[in-house]
Amino acid sequence: MNRIRSFAVALAVLFALGVAPLAHAQTIKDQTETAAVTGDITALDVAAGTLTVKGPNKDGGTYKVDQYTGIMNGAQKVALKDLKTGWRVVVNYDTTDKGKVAKLIEVVQTP
Repeated sequence: MNRIRSFAVALAVLFALGVAPLAHAQTIKDQTETAAVTGDITALDVAAGTLTVKGPNKDGGTYKVDQYTGIMNGAQKVALKDLKTGWRVVVNYDTTDKGKVAKLIEVVQTP
């Protein structure tokens, strides 16, 4: 009887050690890829919170701007509504399953 009990305890410990790491495993819901693009603003939609940029190498695209996006014109922080089409900007963004989300927009040249 004692031998069976020892075997059962050893089996329970091995099972617990095998399952314990799986209990703390987390699935990655939102993988991000960080990148940057430099280009001219071709469209602004303040109501939708989007900015479209066309880069020199056919790169760019439409970027979502949220409350966490920093927008800088020189040393001054500005709002999306303060930007103008034709301005050259650098957009640092994350690509997620929700699209391209701008993290930082820096104005580098105004006409």
